[in-house]
Amino acid sequence: MEKKAPKKKKPQAPATWLSDEILSSKQGLPHLSEKLAEMIEGRDDAKKKKISYSISPLSQTLIKSISEETGATQGHLVDLAPFLFGAVLEKAMERRKDALEPLEILTRQIKNSLKALSTQAPHLAPFAEAMEKMASELYAMEEEAVQAQNHQGVSPDNFPHLSPINQGDTKPPYFKEIESFLSPESPLGEMFKASTRDDS
Repeated sequence: MEKKAPKKKKPQAPATWLSDEILSSKQGLPHLSEKLAEMIEGRDDAKKKKISYSISPLSQTLIKSISEETGATQGHLVDLAPFLFGAVLEKAMERRKDALEPLEILTRQIKNSLKALSTQAPHLAPFAEAMEKMASELYAMEEEAVQAQNHQGVSPDNFPHLSPINQGDTKPPYFKEIESFLSPESPLGEMFKASTRDDS
C-alpha cells in the first residue's frame, strides 16, 4: 500500500511589529516591549526598512533641523519616537491612576453640595439630582478609561447623562505630560502649543 506524503505546512506570514495579538493583550507597555523583543529575536527580516507615512510640515522641519544640529540621522530620530512617546503614555496613565482617589473625594463633595442646594431651594432639586448623576458618571467614566488603558481619553458611550455631551476637539490626556516636559520658554514648547491650539 502506497504511503501518502505528509502535507506541507503553509508558511506563516511574518508578524508585523504591532500585530493584533500584541495589541489586544492590553497588559501595558512593559509587556509589549517584552513581546517585541522576543518576536524580533531570530527574525530574518529584523533589519531596517524604508517606510512611508504622513507627518505635518512642522514635524518635517523639526526632524531636519534637529538632525542637522545634532548629527543624528533623521531615521534615528524616527526610531526614537515610539520610545519617547511610550514613556509619555506611561507617565500620563500613572498620573490618571493617582488622580482617581482625589477625583472620588471631589465627586463626593460636589454631590454633597448639590444636596445642600436642594435643601435650600427645593424647586431646583430635579436639576441638582441630574447634576449629581452626571458627577457620579464623570468619575465612573474616568475610572473605566484608566482600567481599560484608554490613552486617548474617555468614552461616554456607557453613561446616559454624559453621552449627549459634545466633547468637541478635546486634547488627549498625554498632552499635559508633553506640555509640562516642554518648558514654556522653550521654542519647542511654543511650537507645540501653536501646532495643537484649537482654532476656536
